Parts: sequence; structure tokens; C-alpha cells
Amino acid sequence: MFRLIWTIFLIVFTVTNLGNKLNFNSIGKFRKRIVRGENAQLFEFPFQTELQIRKNGFWGNVCGGVLVTPIKVLTAAHCVVEKMAENARVSVGMLNIYGPPNEYEQTLSVSKINIHENYENRLIRYNPYDLAVLTLATPARLNKNVQPARFAENVEQYYGKRCMMSGWGLTNRDTGTRPNTLQKAQTTMVPNYACADELPEIKTALNDGMYICVYDWIFMVVSKHAGPCGGDSGGPLMCGPNFDQLVGILSLGVVNCTYINSIGKFRKRIVRGENAQLFEFPFQTELQIRNYGFWGNVCGGVLVTPNKVLTAAHCVVEKTAENARVSVGMLNIYGPPNEYEQTLSVSKIYIHENYENRLIRYNPYDLAVLTLATPARLNKNVQPARFAENVEQYYNTRCMMSGWGLTNSDTGTRPNTLQKAQTTMVPNYACANELPEIKTVFNDGMYICVYDWILSKFAGPCNGDSGSPLMCGPNFDQLVGILSLGVVNCTYQRPAMYVNLSVHHDWLSDKL
Repeated sequence: MFRLIWTIFLIVFTVTNLGNKLNFNSIGKFRKRIVRGENAQLFEFPFQTELQIRKNGFWGNVCGGVLVTPIKVLTAAHCVVEKMAENARVSVGMLNIYGPPNEYEQTLSVSKINIHENYENRLIRYNPYDLAVLTLATPARLNKNVQPARFAENVEQYYGKRCMMSGWGLTNRDTGTRPNTLQKAQTTMVPNYACADELPEIKTALNDGMYICVYDWIFMVVSKHAGPCGGDSGGPLMCGPNFDQLVGILSLGVVNCTYINSIGKFRKRIVRGENAQLFEFPFQTELQIRNYGFWGNVCGGVLVTPNKVLTAAHCVVEKTAENARVSVGMLNIYGPPNEYEQTLSVSKIYIHENYENRLIRYNPYDLAVLTLATPARLNKNVQPARFAENVEQYYNTRCMMSGWGLTNSDTGTRPNTLQKAQTTMVPNYACANELPEIKTVFNDGMYICVYDWILSKFAGPCNGDSGSPLMCGPNFDQLVGILSLGVVNCTYQRPAMYVNLSVHHDWLSDKL
């Protein structure tokens, strides 16, 4: 049974808007969890503060915070609700909790606590007004390690981008382990619907933009998984190229600082997808190859003109046109054809000239154009796809994949009805970091990388889906890619890679 590794935590807006933590199951190895993060360096987070509360005469570190002016600190309301200013103090310029203070460190009394007036009850699990401002009794002396943070002017620009979180929160709630040195970890700000679907109780707040949702897309690799823990509340989320733009204050983290178990609900794995409807994918085609006198379905494809079909080169390399044919307008593989279906011979196969060897696992020129012997008769279920004019606009948006590929490579199970599944086009670095052997082609934009962040709804193509289209846009009617690499065993969470058609505009114009 394979392991799913993901963490969701929520950040409250600090600009115009303003729980306590998500309860996840925990099984597995945690030796290198990013909840421990890595040690920050002096001068790296000069805006980071640590809030301490006095109880029964003893001071304890309870939450993080962020210096926003020399005399004001921003933190989470739940850290200071029902606390008095005289029992609160803030450390600025601190790097290590224990040991003698560094030369930049200052511990300052709090003179006033302002809790957001809409923060009503600390017992409310999700409160998007979880924000408080602390006024310091004396201004902090600014120096190389004590500087106010800068508020981001446009938070939306950071969706899909890497951001930085920091804090001294627990690295293991069970053992109470707290780091001495300030910890840091990169994570990704994701569209709120990615959380809203999983947290219906706060869907309204998410949809209204009251929260920012972040977690790491690189869920395949344990060592890179990020998540805050107890004691990190109130800490900042910093975005921008230099991680110097304040976008949020941590409100909700991970209760037990671990991962959820892999034994999730997979009854609806998108590798199986769901049945498509007639007229829904009029551009979808099925490529059949004849071997030893028998025709077999081998790959998908997409009709791009009445007599041209686009597919993956590896589906037709070393194949002859007379042994290839294409079905258009088809919905079901088995049984009598529907009234719109046509099976057409192929007269010519054009393989991209830079596709050199089918044995190369990653080949961004995995493209072929098939010329049909007779043009397809266009009807309600047979229509050419439209090429997207601007692929970049679809990053971090939902797209649609389709095909008749295997739903389980171990059993060879193939669906009768065309399958469809939504997925997400993610920035290429999310795949490039995990597949260094093709990092260059990712960075060059040769591939489009897709997979689903909501793992209980994980989407993935399988064997036989190669050559099938990736459609984006509000109506999923814009062709952006052709499937080149799918999921090897149709079960493990791996990204799927589509050839980016916009990169091949000139080649396609010549062949079409």
C-alpha cells in the first residue's frame, strides 16, 4: 500500500482581511520532515518575533509573530485572547531560544493588545479574523537583525509560487520537541479551492479569500514535505523572489506535526476517472494499430482538422500508415458503433524530426501528425479541437484529460466508455525538482506537468492514454498538450507530462 504525503495549513490574510489546527492521522517515517525544517541564518528573518506569555510567574514561548513597525507586532489572535498586556512580551532579533542572547536581540514589554473585533471565540475551530496587533512599550531598536516586514501589495501574484514560513514551533507534538534555532521551510501558495473542497466547513471563508491555503505539491518526496506545528501560530508567510513580502499570519497548522496515512479513500481514483458523455469530447480519437492481422487500440489522439490527427510519436514510431487507423466520434470501445462514429484509414504519418529514439524515456518532441485517407465527416460528436493561444494562463487552473487507457496496469483493465478526469496544470519546477534528468526541458517549457493536489481525488492517466489531449479553459475547450508520459503503474501518485503544443507552433503549422 503506497503512501500519500500531504499537509494543509491555512494562513490568514494580513493585507485587507484578516481554529486551531487540522487533525491528521499519522503513520510512517518522520526522520526528515520539513516540520523540523532547516536552521535559519542570522539576518535571514529580521522581522521574525517570538511571543512569550507569563503564567504563574514563569515566561513561556507560545507563538510566533512578525514586526511590522518598530513598535507594532502582528500575531494570531488565538495566541493572546484573554491575555493581559503585562503578561506578554516579545523577543526580536532572536535566532536561538536557548543560550546567551546575540548582540541584536531585544526582549520588549507589551503595552497594549488589539484583537480583531470579529474574533469572537477562541473555541471556534476556524476563524478568519484570527489576528492581533501588539503595541510594544518601547520601540524596537532597528539593526541588521531587527527590521519590519514589508506587506505585499498584490497577494494573488504569488499563487503557485514558492513562499517561506518560519518559526520555533514544535517539531514533534508527542515528544514536545522544540528546536533551539529558528526553523525555515519553503512551501507553495495554492488556489483556495484546493482546500475548500476538503474543508467544507470553511469553504465560504476560503472562497471569500479570507484565508490563504498553502501546502507542498511535491508530495511524492517525504524529505521535502513542509508543515508548521504547535507554537508556529502567528508566524509569517513571506513570498516574492527574495521571500521579503508579507502575505499572511499562520492561523491553522498541523496538530500532530506528522503526515496523514496512505490508507485513504481511493474508490474514485481519477486513474479510473468517470464516464464521459456523448458530445463531450468530439475531438477525442482512438488510434488502432494492426499486428499479425488484428487491430488493437494502442493510444489516444486528438482531431485538429477534418483530416489531421495529433498523437504521441512513441505510439506510431516504426509503424506504417497502412497498419494504422483512427476512430473518431467514438464513445464506447465495445458494442455497436454509435451514429456519429467513423473509423478512418491513415495515409501518412509525420513524426517530429527531433524524436530520435523511442527508447529515450523523456522526449519533449514526442509528437506525430496522422493524415487521414479521407476527411472525417464533422457532426455533433466529431469536431476539431481548438489550440490554446496562451498556455501560461492555465497554470494553477483545472484542466481535463480523457482517454481509454488502462485503469489498472497489473490486471490490464480497460474501460469500455471514454474516461475523463480533471487535474491541475502546475508550474514546471514542481516536476523539475523531482525529475532532475529532464530538468532542462521542464525549465525550457517543453513539457506541461499536471497532477492533482487533492490526493483523495488524485488524477492520473495510464497506459493507453498516450497521445490523448489535455484541455484547459473555463469550458475545457482549449487544447494545450498531448500526453507523453503518464503513470507507470496507474496507482502511484506521479505527475503526468504533456508535450507543450505552444512550443511546437511552427512545426504544427507546417504539418497541418
